[in-house]
Amino acid sequence: MAAATDGPMADVFQFLSTHLKGDPQVLLGVLRAVLLTPLHAEHLGTEIYPAVMNRLIDAVTEGITS
Repeated sequence: MAAATDGPMADVFQFLSTHLKGDPQVLLGVLRAVLLTPLHAEHLGTEIYPAVMNRLIDAVTEGITS
């Protein structure tokens, strides 16, 4: 997370810092967690994975914008 301010996610970090309420490092961590979820699709169950992702994305977007 320390590399967030000068690494490949620097633009995202800057956006989070200026446009959303909350700790930008935490918000970036949440976004990274969502992006890592596809690596575990088979563990979640391939038949329900699309619904899980849709629900997760809805929850995260609602949570970081409220």
